[in-house]
Amino acid sequence: MITELELPAIFQDELYPAIDLEIDSAVDRLDDSLGLTKKVLHQFLEVRRTKQVMRAVPLLIFGALTGDLRPAVPIAAVNILWYTAGRLIDNTTDGAVEEASAGLDVAEAMMAAILCLHSVPAEIIARLDLPASTLSLLAADLSYGSTSGVEGQLREFRATPETVRPVEVLRCYRRKTGGGYAMAGAMAARLAGADQPVAERWRDFGFTFGSLRQLRNDQEDLATGREEDLRNQVLTFLFASVLTRSTGLDRGRLLALRAQAPLSAQARGQLRELLLTTENVCLYVQEIEKVRARAHGLLDSFGDRAPWLARLRDFVDVSARPLPLFQQILGQS
Repeated sequence: MITELELPAIFQDELYPAIDLEIDSAVDRLDDSLGLTKKVLHQFLEVRRTKQVMRAVPLLIFGALTGDLRPAVPIAAVNILWYTAGRLIDNTTDGAVEEASAGLDVAEAMMAAILCLHSVPAEIIARLDLPASTLSLLAADLSYGSTSGVEGQLREFRATPETVRPVEVLRCYRRKTGGGYAMAGAMAARLAGADQPVAERWRDFGFTFGSLRQLRNDQEDLATGREEDLRNQVLTFLFASVLTRSTGLDRGRLLALRAQAPLSAQARGQLRELLLTTENVCLYVQEIEKVRARAHGLLDSFGDRAPWLARLRDFVDVSARPLPLFQQILGQS
């Protein structure tokens, strides 16, 4: 539901096809004895490389540092692989087991996802014409991105209604959804020749931007009527916010509705109403604005590097913009 930004024609005509080719070529370069593995990987990747933001942001980060875009195609490819795998794993662990895709069952798709988190990205990184020391740092960025994502998932697993707090949910979002963008930000900076402090600032931007994306995903789940988070009893920021402010009978009712939500449309409807009160949505949008401001502050630290830095700002703003349902609740035009 996030409106795609208008980017120069080079993105659609040259850069995105180059990213797809980079991914396909990396799979094809796997050992010839791995024929079935390569076939499953191609099937897994065929229907999932879609979102503009995942392709564009690593290119724009590199562009903000150098003015060029194309050399960052391999980093964008790694980012696509990471989020393609992460989405499958996240949905499966949340209980939203995806139907077989392109002939793959869930077990096959999970195996492919594991390879997309490390083996295929490692193949892309290894072929970059860079000093061994830089390649080593890129490999470390890849590893840290994945372990950050796992940390976020584990925080989500361990969270309980009795202990969850909004600030803890945001920490989870920063790792779970921000891990890939943090990885891509640091990688793009290193590819551009940036020193460690600059790479770390871009990593911080990636974590922050990923938090915005997850907050947006929470909105989309309710605005589209999918209500997967309600069905799967995910402790989202919206839920943690209203739960933290609830006491006594109100808290008990909220927890009872959450328990009934997987099997009851009526319970989901009532729970949805509690999550989307004006007070709760107002607090939610205020938190989004804090994250948006932090993202812009990090971009400010890199100076005025138009036009690509301006495009990154656009992605931040469109990710932070409340969806019409939330605007309506707040009485916004």
